[in-house]
Amino acid sequence: MPADPLARWVNDLVEHGLDLTALYDDYTDVRGAPPYDPRLMLKLLIFGYSNGITSSRELELSPQTRQIRLTTCNLLAGP
Repeated sequence: MPADPLARWVNDLVEHGLDLTALYDDYTDVRGAPPYDPRLMLKLLIFGYSNGITSSRELELSPQTRQIRLTTCNLLAGP
């Protein structure tokens, strides 16, 4: 788990505190390459907005989001 309390909170919120059924319903008709997991994208957005990062380019390049990206990707990959 991330040492950063905000990263931990965002992870717990998305994993256990939100009903993502409606979000996953939009992922039924997939064309092209498989999409990123909606949980990953939502965690990045919430974490970024909580740190004042609203640009997708800034999210990609920000060292602040590195912790949540690494943690989330590792958790989604499974054991």
